[in-house]
Amino acid sequence: MSENRTMRAALIQMDCVFGDVEKNLLHAVTMIEEAAGKGANIICLPECFNTGYAVDRVEEMASLAETLSGKTIGFMGETARRLGCYLIAPMILQIGNGIAENAAVLLGDQGEVLGVYAKNHLIGGEKHYLRRGYGYPVFETKYGNIGIIICYDMAHPETARILAEKGAEVIFVPSAWRDMRKFMHGFRTNIVCRAIDNVVFMAGANRCGEIGGVAFGGCSQFVDPEGIILEHGGNAEGVVVSTLDLEKIRRERLVNGVLNDSDPCDFSCLAELCRRGK
Repeated sequence: MSENRTMRAALIQMDCVFGDVEKNLLHAVTMIEEAAGKGANIICLPECFNTGYAVDRVEEMASLAETLSGKTIGFMGETARRLGCYLIAPMILQIGNGIAENAAVLLGDQGEVLGVYAKNHLIGGEKHYLRRGYGYPVFETKYGNIGIIICYDMAHPETARILAEKGAEVIFVPSAWRDMRKFMHGFRTNIVCRAIDNVVFMAGANRCGEIGGVAFGGCSQFVDPEGIILEHGGNAEGVVVSTLDLEKIRRERLVNGVLNDSDPCDFSCLAELCRRGK
């Protein structure tokens, strides 16, 4: 008989005040406490939750970058330890010599930093002020193996495929996806496609509210390995919680052979095309 493996996860769908780190941290903690009160053991915040996100104000965001020993991670680490949960804290991370990345820090349930993922696919002003990441780490937790990609990363199918091939069972996607019909259609479609393509759970935490007249779409959701939306956050602030049956991945892969039937040579062809400038 298969082991019963479940993960109780939560997505924080919050509005963020641009540039007001103190206010955003306090607001986030209130919502994290709500999620923990609902039994969540892994909680994901949206992209750049502490500073807010604006694609045309990345230079300002970069000026607010913090190190792993800074206020945000100290505050979030203490929150994780106090509540006994894992936290995914996305932020602009200062890594030295004036270099910053759009990153997500994974904190363990004792408040320790377990690892960092930096956004690989930069968009708009990010390209001018931030360094793209490298690599796609998979993190072992008490509840299962998780991967992280950030917002626009999800529009690139290879990101989720690499994580799935490396053993990720749940892929978290902290986002600041804009609420324009074209863009939000992409968020809703991509998250379902990535789940089906890789037979994994997808968990997208998208911020809501607006900055400078630009609205964000919310729609945070959990999608299972069949592409079924388990929980949906709508457009307003809230906490989206779901219990994920990780054994469903194994069961679904018995009937969906997409990973086995893929040819790794296709990735080699893609790399060669990119090397030659297509």
